Parts: sequence; C-alpha cells; structure tokens
Amino acid sequence: MAAPDLRLSLLSSEFVISAGSVLFKIADGQIFACLLHQPAKDEWVLPKGRKDAGESVDIAAVRETYEETGYNCELFPVTMPTRAPVPGSLLGNVTRTVIDCTEPIAITIRSTGGVTKLTFWYITRLKEIVKREGTQMENEAFQSYFWPKDEALKKLTFEDDRNVLARAFELILLPNLHPVSSAYGPAELFSPLVPTDLEWTCAGGFATETQTFYQILDDGRFMMCQIIHSSTGLWYPTVQFTFKLYNPSTKETIWRSTTVNNFVTPPPGQDKRSCKSDSFSVVYRPTSSDATHSENYMITAKLSDDISILLTVSRPNDASGVKIGKSPHGGFTYFGTNKDKADGYVVHRFWPQTKVTGHLTLGTPGSAASGGTAHIEEFRGHGMLVHAIQGMRPNLVASRWNF
Repeated sequence: MAAPDLRLSLLSSEFVISAGSVLFKIADGQIFACLLHQPAKDEWVLPKGRKDAGESVDIAAVRETYEETGYNCELFPVTMPTRAPVPGSLLGNVTRTVIDCTEPIAITIRSTGGVTKLTFWYITRLKEIVKREGTQMENEAFQSYFWPKDEALKKLTFEDDRNVLARAFELILLPNLHPVSSAYGPAELFSPLVPTDLEWTCAGGFATETQTFYQILDDGRFMMCQIIHSSTGLWYPTVQFTFKLYNPSTKETIWRSTTVNNFVTPPPGQDKRSCKSDSFSVVYRPTSSDATHSENYMITAKLSDDISILLTVSRPNDASGVKIGKSPHGGFTYFGTNKDKADGYVVHRFWPQTKVTGHLTLGTPGSAASGGTAHIEEFRGHGMLVHAIQGMRPNLVASRWNF
C-alpha cells in the first residue's frame, strides 16, 4: 500500500530522532532475533533509543542496541530496495535495489504529548556472543532474549515492531550457497575421479549437463567441442553439439551449434561415459596403444554439410582426473539454506590436461569437377576436459550470465 501524501513542518523542540535495530544471530541454520522484555509493564519490544546531539543515526542505532541488549553488534549489510541514491548516480527519486546496503529498513512515526518521535530502524548482527552486564541506563530494566521468527513475532507487543521485524527477516538471508571449496581442508581439496564421475546423469527437472573439450592447437588456434543436455521442467530434454574453431592471428571463427536428435547414453556396448546421436558420437575408451596416455575419448561429428570432425582426446597417465573434495559429494556446490536437503547443486569434474589429435574436414564433399570443395586439416594440440552439471534454475546460481 502506498504511503499517503504528507507535508509536515516540525521545529527542533517538537520532534525527537530515535534509532533502533533488529539484532540477529544465526545458530543451527536458523535466524534468531533479539527482543527486550520489560517485566514492570510485561512488554516485549525491539531495542531503540534517542539519538545524542552530534551523533549520526546509524551509530545511535548500534549504540542503543548494545546498551539495551548487552550484546556488542554492528550494522549488517543486505540487498534491499531503497530510495537512497548511489553516489554518482544520475537517477532521480526512484526505488532501486542496492547490494550491501546499511541504510534504514524502516521508519516509525509516533506523536504523543505534542512531540513527534521518528525512529529509524536498521539491521545489526552480533560481533561477539558474550552478553555484557551493566550496559543499561539506571532507569532501564530490560531483559534480552533471542527468539526464532515465529515466536518473536508473536511476543512483540506493538504492531509497528512486528512490521519492522517481519521486514528484517525478509532481508536477512541465510547463507544459501555452500561452495565445495569451503567443505574441505587444503589436504582434501583434490581427489582423483572414479569411473562414475564422468558418466552422463541426464537429470530431469531443471538441469543442464555439459561435456566440454577445450583445446589449444599447436598452430595457436583455439578449438572447443561441447555437448549440452538441457532439461527444463516438464519439457522433453534438448541436446546440442557446439563446435568452435578460432584463429587469434586472423580473427577467423568457425562456429556451429546444432540441436541433435536421438541422443543415447550409453550407446550399445559402451558405458554412460559415452553417448551418441544421429549426428555425433563420443566414445570413452579406457585403454589405448599409447603407453603414456591410457584413456581417451574418440569424437566424431558431422556438424553441417561442410564441416565434420574426427578427434581423439587423451589424458596423460601422470595427470589424473580430479574433483574438489575426497568424498562421494566431492565436486558439489549446493544451493539452499540446508545443504543436506539442497534445492539445487552445481558439480564439476576435470581432466586438467589432455592431448588432442585428429582432423577437420571443411567444404562440401565430391570432386572438384562436380563442385566439391572439401579439404582435410590435420591437427595436434593440448587442453582440458570439463564435465559439469547445473542442477538448478540458472537464475539461482548466478544473477546474470555473460556468454
């Protein structure tokens, strides 16, 4: 509901500026807010108090919260809509969303006895868990307690305080991304792959799975082959094969991306590290005649009438495939407030070093007399393989994408 139009002039003797905060802590994956109980009146309120002369409003909010609760605290930055302009912005008086904002989240206005009280509300968090005694003024007799959201909202005596607290809980976000790098110590970061790590999962729901072969050829060109398996809710999954060959010297780019039909994994006689469609096949081979590069992938693809490829991507024996983390959950970053019941995930597995050999056929087949223009380019190079799964909606794992 929009605020009513209001024009009001008050002299300095007719108003008082107060500041308060919603002080919170996180424990056992849950947010708790600090409330004050005043036994003499049996009232439950949020910490607040008058701003001192010469004191800034935000400093007053932190000071009053500390004095009344006994907990040392600091402003907590949140992502929030505000009309406070960003320095240097040319936008007018409009609402914008600001990241890491410590502006007031609300103002309450009360007029009693001819004096108007304006209270600016902030969000604060604990700096230390120890509660200090003797911080209150002589005429104050508050008891401070932390309560979870629902109980805190029920206990508060005044509706204004309940509105402020509800808004604070909307803005305080529990950590909802649990990166794989934070789950393991330095000695556990790198773990060798097991055979199932490179298998296609073809997950349903909202999931995108990719197998990407990045290569730098000996002549300096960059080559990429990527298979993308995309599931979007109730729709039947789509599969694309994307090929790019870029020459940094001439700036010439060859790019093909085609949606394929009849994708299958595993193909007959293979395991799920292999896949095929009407226009390409990727076959995992655990052994080879090269004693220094035992396992490899053979990739064949007809990308269009004028481009086809045949290449072998091999992993050196002394450069094992890796993932982050030494457990069945290695490689997984989880999305959601509870990673044990995650709303989504992202996982990556790598061959950090590869060797590539093969050839690229460019042009239309046939003899020159019949108009054929095909020629074959042999190539060698080195690179890496990344098998990745994005098991969530794309807007949840990143605020924006730059391809």
